[in-house]
Amino acid sequence: MYNCLRPSCLILFVPLISMLGCSGNPYPFLEPVSGTVTRDGTPLNGVFVTFVPAKGRPSAGYTDASGKYELKFMHDVYGATLGANQVLLEVPLGQQGKSSDADFAPQTKTLRWPEQVEVIADGPPMDFDITKIPTRRRRS
Repeated sequence: MYNCLRPSCLILFVPLISMLGCSGNPYPFLEPVSGTVTRDGTPLNGVFVTFVPAKGRPSAGYTDASGKYELKFMHDVYGATLGANQVLLEVPLGQQGKSSDADFAPQTKTLRWPEQVEVIADGPPMDFDITKIPTRRRRS
């Protein structure tokens, strides 16, 4: 009778079982998220986009010259947490113009997207036009 608990059998099966357990995604709760940030259809450069889930670590990324962004969860790990996320858009002031003093970082204004967005598996790009964010009126 053949005994599979012999050392020669274990030498073959232990590495095989350990490889099967390590082949999965280490971040199964993340989904790639990208999109475009615009103002009246004009792409915005240098906007810091942040997705903040109810629980866990936020994901963020900057827009490029064409207004496109891709979120990072951490260094070299792309994506955002699945589920509802609050979106914050940190927009450089004077977006259309040039910086008046290159030695100083531009001032920014943080805008909160009016509703939470749902990050889903294989979801579409998430585009934001900041003109759709209601402005608060100051009391006089």
